[in-house]
Amino acid sequence: MKKTFISSFILCIFLAVLSFNTSAQEYKYDLNKYYTPDIFRNKLNLNFNSLGSFSNQLYKRDTLNINTQNSNILYGTLGSSFQSYKNTRKKVSYLDMNLNLQGQFNNSDNKPNYDSSPIGNSSNSNESFNLGYMSNFYNSTNQFLSVGITTRINSATSNFREVHINVVNTSANSSINAGITPAVGIGIGRIESVKDARQAIYILDDLSKRGALSRHLSDDEIFKFSQLISQVKNKRFLDARLHKIDEITSVDSFLVNNSLLAQSDAGYFTTLYDNWENGANFERNSGQIFEIVLSPSADWFNKDGQSDVSNPVANYWAKQNNYNYRAVLSFNYNYAKQMNLNWEKTFDISLSGATGYFSDKLLSNIGNGETISTYNNHSISIQGNYSIGYYPNSRTNLSAGLYQHLSQNFNRGISDNSSYNYFFSQTILRFSAVYYVSPQLSLSGNASIGNIYEQNAFSSDNINTNNNNLGANFAATLKYSFF
Repeated sequence: MKKTFISSFILCIFLAVLSFNTSAQEYKYDLNKYYTPDIFRNKLNLNFNSLGSFSNQLYKRDTLNINTQNSNILYGTLGSSFQSYKNTRKKVSYLDMNLNLQGQFNNSDNKPNYDSSPIGNSSNSNESFNLGYMSNFYNSTNQFLSVGITTRINSATSNFREVHINVVNTSANSSINAGITPAVGIGIGRIESVKDARQAIYILDDLSKRGALSRHLSDDEIFKFSQLISQVKNKRFLDARLHKIDEITSVDSFLVNNSLLAQSDAGYFTTLYDNWENGANFERNSGQIFEIVLSPSADWFNKDGQSDVSNPVANYWAKQNNYNYRAVLSFNYNYAKQMNLNWEKTFDISLSGATGYFSDKLLSNIGNGETISTYNNHSISIQGNYSIGYYPNSRTNLSAGLYQHLSQNFNRGISDNSSYNYFFSQTILRFSAVYYVSPQLSLSGNASIGNIYEQNAFSSDNINTNNNNLGANFAATLKYSFF
């Protein structure tokens, strides 16, 4: 009887330990098997900034010497950006638009007016618009056709007026810069974001350790749970509080409906909330892409400037007109692999060749009057990057990487029959660390050591120059996000 009691007691302890180990078993899900469901996400940001200063100063030395000085400064910026992302099995597309406006006005007034403190005012403005679009159209075997375009336009104006006792100086400048780069390519492969699957494992691991799960989920259930996380993040809410409630409720409903919960106390909900807040701090990717891309481009730059002096009368004006046309053919390979839940490696390499035509024309009312410089440019370059990332927990990332860039440029002058060759090499070894104290507060640091080598060869004066620069740097950042 006694032996039977002891045997039964040992068996009960063994079964309890086995049950605990099973419920607390760590998940070994292969992140590389995950892919996101169809998602559509938009983001709109607006920012406005304004500052100004006004001052009035009175200087009094005696009843006959009284000076007054007034100065005013007004500055303002308005910026907006819109991003749209679409990911389906047949199409992946990105759209990014940015509009920025900036203006400044300065004014100063002095009485009486001295040459050492003239009366003056100035103003400047800058407007810019940038657009980027890219789409990959996939077939059932992950072959794709890619099309894209990037455009930019920037205009700037400035005016200046200064009054001395007998002299008035004025100047006005305006410029406009525009460019467009369409692109078309073909390729095979796909890179998927798997950070939602990693977040699912964080949630399941911590709930399992707390004994909140009734059983261990299968790989198929983990996949469905991960896709649910991606889907609930896809919903749009103007009220962030309501969005968070909907997300937590959706995750909780999945666990309840699939009879996965052994308990749902306060510890369960705090664990779920903490992992929802911090489980997707870092981007994780898996897959590979090989692509051939042809991207022609055109850029134009025009600038007009004029300045005048009243005494003695003098004026100067100049007009500058630059434009260039270029075509680049690139062979690109990108690779990302999740070695396990905490380790990843990435590698990308690009080989490209380019040819272009450049023209620079300057007109002015002094000197030679007109200067024209034209030349052809041909180049070949290769650049690659390899990195390893370590994620010991949901808040920490350590990474190390090696970057290499080599390029050779050949310039042949058309207007002066000159030649100029340029070789460039850059090697960088870098390390970085990031820690999230909270979803809003993060600490980060990075350090790198690199070498840059340049070689220039000019045919006009038969001079060759070489430059070799070895250096290191580090940086530390404390970042807090209000929204």
